[in-house]
Amino acid sequence: MYINNLFSKNNNFLFGNISKKNNTLSLTNNKNIDSYIRSDKNVNITKYINFKKITPKMIENRKMIDFSDEVVSFEYNTNNFCIGSGSTIIEIPISDVSPVIDLDNVETLKVNDNRLILKSNSYYRFSHNDGIDRIYGATNRGFQTIKFVDNIYNDQNNSFDEVLDNTSDIINDLLRNQNYINGSKKSTEYLLKELGFKPGTLEVGLTANKTYKYFYKDSGGIINEKTFNDNIDGINSRNHIEYGVPKDAKWIIGGNEYHMNEDGYFNIPHLSDIKCSTGEFKLVNSTGQEIFLKNPDKVK
Repeated sequence: MYINNLFSKNNNFLFGNISKKNNTLSLTNNKNIDSYIRSDKNVNITKYINFKKITPKMIENRKMIDFSDEVVSFEYNTNNFCIGSGSTIIEIPISDVSPVIDLDNVETLKVNDNRLILKSNSYYRFSHNDGIDRIYGATNRGFQTIKFVDNIYNDQNNSFDEVLDNTSDIINDLLRNQNYINGSKKSTEYLLKELGFKPGTLEVGLTANKTYKYFYKDSGGIINEKTFNDNIDGINSRNHIEYGVPKDAKWIIGGNEYHMNEDGYFNIPHLSDIKCSTGEFKLVNSTGQEIFLKNPDKVK
């Protein structure tokens, strides 16, 4: 079993070998931990915990904090993590919370057939293009980083990781069926390619029974199913002849071709009824040249 997800001040990952014996997790390689402690005089993580005696209960408490549906905070006066609010607060001493997670129970973030299906209350690892493995969490609320406990152990001296935060924000928005993804078009397109998504129909969900579909354009833009369908409804309701479109024109959407009927209308299906294998979304003439609707008032 390998444990990680501790950050030094320069945001490097630290690794230690953990052996399991008599239901106790004992650290068998302290070199990286010692190096971590020496690297920053402001960090004294050993004042709370003995790294040689990380128990399964501590690992479980860490997981409960990482995946809690309630508000999670840390009380510095008592050195307790607090879960919940009001009269239902659960307090857990920091000495009972592991600074590391059990990587025996970490899934790989993987796209299959343009689908990313996650499981709630699960850790996910992804090896990014910068060579760093980062750990995330899928909860009932969505997709997030799991750095809260790490920040406390690091006395809030962690450095900002743009890749970590962008990844969690973008995937979380996809899981929420957002109209607009939180992140620039450039960073969103970069992450989608990095994860293995291809232009066309993509699907994400926390379970296979509750997923959301999106249309990933060749241009890099991404729209959710409702926005896609609204665009299609607008196309289908419009008499294209009145907008100066020749009768032999066709819409090419997701690798599918749709032709105009005799009255000047199209009958293009919604996203759930078609399979889009490309990110094409354009109107073309008989020679394949992209054309655009004209102002009806200027069409003779």
